[in-house]
Amino acid sequence: MYSRCLFYFGTAVAIPIVMETKTQKYIDEQEVARVTGRALSTLRNERFNRRGIPYYKVGRSVRYSLQDVINFMEAHRVQTGDGLNG
Repeated sequence: MYSRCLFYFGTAVAIPIVMETKTQKYIDEQEVARVTGRALSTLRNERFNRRGIPYYKVGRSVRYSLQDVINFMEAHRVQTGDGLNG
């Protein structure tokens, strides 16, 4: 199993990779909930309502692209006054 370290809010978060292909890495819903701080029930509700982070479903297994999770978090980034140049 591989792992990757991301930094959210100044804290390093190690993400175990559940599945990996040559071009994509996939994580399960528990890891998405842990990394994003979103409740598992929220992720499930968003999937039911076809909202939130894009996902893959093979049979009963749900997987998220690690890049999609990162993109989702980056898209919801709030820029503060401290981070502005000038």
